Amino acid sequence: MGIQAPVKTTPGQELRGHGENGWKDAGWDYTQPTQLSPQLRELILHYGQLAQATYDNLGLNPCDAATWGYTTTPPGTSLIDYLTADYPLDPDAKVAAGSRSPGTRDVYHVPKSERLSAVIYAQAGGDNPDAAIAAVDAGAGSAEVAAALAAAQQAGGGAAASAAATRTPGWGHWGILDGAVDGVFGFLAGIPTAIIGGARPLFKQNPATGRGTVPRPAFMGYVAMSPAAGGAANGEVDVAFVWRGTIFKEEWAANFGSDQLVRWRDMSKDGHALPWQVGVHRGFQDLYMRPAPQPDPKTLTGAPPAGAKPTAPRDVVHNWIAELCRRHNVTTITTTGHSLGGALSTVSAFDIGEEVDRLWAPGNEAERAGWRTAAKPTVTAFAFAPPRVGNWNFVRTFRDKHNVNQLRICNIHDAVPKVPGGWVQLLTSFLYELGIDVYSDMDSPAARAFAGFYTAVSAATALFWRSRWGYFHAGTIMEVDSDSDPAFNEVGSTPRSGRFVKLPSGKHHNLEVYLYLLSLKGAAGGTTTRNKLFLNKGDDILEDKTFPADWWRAPLDRRYRLRPQDGRWEHY
Repeated sequence: MGIQAPVKTTPGQELRGHGENGWKDAGWDYTQPTQLSPQLRELILHYGQLAQATYDNLGLNPCDAATWGYTTTPPGTSLIDYLTADYPLDPDAKVAAGSRSPGTRDVYHVPKSERLSAVIYAQAGGDNPDAAIAAVDAGAGSAEVAAALAAAQQAGGGAAASAAATRTPGWGHWGILDGAVDGVFGFLAGIPTAIIGGARPLFKQNPATGRGTVPRPAFMGYVAMSPAAGGAANGEVDVAFVWRGTIFKEEWAANFGSDQLVRWRDMSKDGHALPWQVGVHRGFQDLYMRPAPQPDPKTLTGAPPAGAKPTAPRDVVHNWIAELCRRHNVTTITTTGHSLGGALSTVSAFDIGEEVDRLWAPGNEAERAGWRTAAKPTVTAFAFAPPRVGNWNFVRTFRDKHNVNQLRICNIHDAVPKVPGGWVQLLTSFLYELGIDVYSDMDSPAARAFAGFYTAVSAATALFWRSRWGYFHAGTIMEVDSDSDPAFNEVGSTPRSGRFVKLPSGKHHNLEVYLYLLSLKGAAGGTTTRNKLFLNKGDDILEDKTFPADWWRAPLDRRYRLRPQDGRWEHY
């Protein structure tokens, strides 16, 4: 299903699922979940480490104004310098010299430009961050967040809050049943808020008034690229756009809390997407398309220069595509990220597919004059723990029109990939129990038939029922299981939490847990050389409690160090 692969693909395109047989040619078949080719596993781990670098390099010391919410990399250094070949290896791992995989920094580097910043800032918070944050502080789910914003409008919140009022649930003219469903699914969508919702407020109090907050941008992603394959001047190059997950309260409130499906690229105040239109999550689109001051291209960190013109992350992405396609033979463009970053990976992949189609449309040859990239690049997303992003028409356009691939990597017990989209989650789970899989591969006939039926019913009842819960995943799934993988359970655990109802914990969502499980997937003998200490980087996951938890930002205090002889992390 979907657009057929090009007649001839490059090795890099085939490894990213664009061969004649899709992901099977790359070494992955979701019907055989224990098997994974070493080449694809290594590539996925590189993308995962690129995504983890957004967390590793994020300034989280609120007392350090120079780095709070920005990057912690000193000027002149790269976000991924530390990702050497030895970095991911366990201190006790024995690796033959000829079999050691290259480090992520050997496979990718952060490009330089005099006019473009490779580090991308975004500004969360929507139009009324104070009201949204207050709702999250009160423990509200996404439906309650919308209600709080509507209340802010009625209390005089102004035009900014009126946008939020359009997504008020309640018992209005869409009927009692609609309000009841929103109440139930709003509560369920609020569960991940309680599990992993950012507790850190990014915005500071307005010093001039002592009331409200002053919005500011934060480090949300960056650009990386591979060296030309084979060292040839015209060797194929992969360009990667890497996105960070939710850390700050404003990001959660404005982006997970804003669950309305809106029309793609419609930033108006009443852009509700009807079932037959391309619909995308309002918050994710807003974060990607809202202008934000960008960092200095020379330093790539700290506060944006005074007077910097706000530029949306989307425009930064487009500018880098043109810049790198002019300088290199770009054959593949990849997006990746974890959690909210996985959602941005999906949104940006859709947007990049649309932009690449525009650039290579007949009549646009002059715009590409002088570029080293002659053939249209393929676009692929590798999304770790991504929430759903759009409706069925978003997914269908993603694949059939723009020919974008996505591999979504999900821990079976992670709550985040199951929201938003309460109706879809409920129905797909029910069908799965009956032996009908309409979830694993959105190109499969069963998945497409289900999605088409759901959309038809939504369209037929559009006058009475807003399809705000009609979210579908894009692409093909690769599942891992932190509760049942025996090799993982020997070193770590992801227990459920809750006194009366045992719910998945934030540990199920931890990216380092994902990377450890992926390093085991399809590995010979079911073993891995990945350093188990990373499971405790920002959490307490290791079974052996002699290893201190949450050590990455204060390694010496917790007796962790880079081993001088080979650069592997150890506890001493």
